[in-house]
Amino acid sequence: MLLTPRDRDLIELLSKMNLMTTRQISKSIFPSVAHTTVMRRLRLLEDAKFIRRIEGLRDGLLAWQLASSSAPLLPHLVVRFAVNKNTLAHDVQLTELRLSLRPFGFEKTWISDLEMKRNTFEHGRVTSGPKRNVPDGLFTREVRCERLLIAVELELSPKSRARYLELFSSYNHKRTIQMVWYLVCDEAFGHALLELWQQAGKYNRDQRFAFSLVDEVIKDPLTARVFETNFVLHLQDCFAIRRPDEALTPLHHGLHMV
Repeated sequence: MLLTPRDRDLIELLSKMNLMTTRQISKSIFPSVAHTTVMRRLRLLEDAKFIRRIEGLRDGLLAWQLASSSAPLLPHLVVRFAVNKNTLAHDVQLTELRLSLRPFGFEKTWISDLEMKRNTFEHGRVTSGPKRNVPDGLFTREVRCERLLIAVELELSPKSRARYLELFSSYNHKRTIQMVWYLVCDEAFGHALLELWQQAGKYNRDQRFAFSLVDEVIKDPLTARVFETNFVLHLQDCFAIRRPDEALTPLHHGLHMV
């Protein structure tokens, strides 16, 4: 099969995102192309084993993942051929989050959970004992004049209080991570996590914890709120970002007390 430039763009993007729905692919790779045309192309790529369909999402939605024929095209990228049906909703939402942040340069330094797990195995850092905590992503960003390594956690289903204390204590021992950013569905839940973080890290004031509402970030990253202890910023001020088509004008660094 002769691959078009759009086919290659899709394969490379899927290698980074791991999983994308038909709608996400249409919006990212085939804008303004009819749904029937997009599906026809996806089926051709599926028949040639460049991609494979993933079923099991709500409302009968389809997701897509790389298949075996894509591997030779991506020797420098991570290719995952397995899928966890129990985390499909989470993985699709994580892709939506990353796509919403992509125009603002977050992908330039983003390290996925798959890359972290692969590096752990390749460098022989697998140890016995408690399960290693691998975040949904890592990226570096300037936050109020500091260059920080930030761990991202997309939290759609609450865990037990004990589990969060365990996770947060684990983060307290990861000195290379300066900030943990949770994406949650409910503001009250985010504040509860913030309180637990303060309990778990009461002897470590160097690390920062923040949370945002995932729906706000997906809808408009610039105006989404970022909650930290005692204050809340808009994401554009917290991470010093602006719309890609904006002129180079100074950002307003507003700070709202809560």
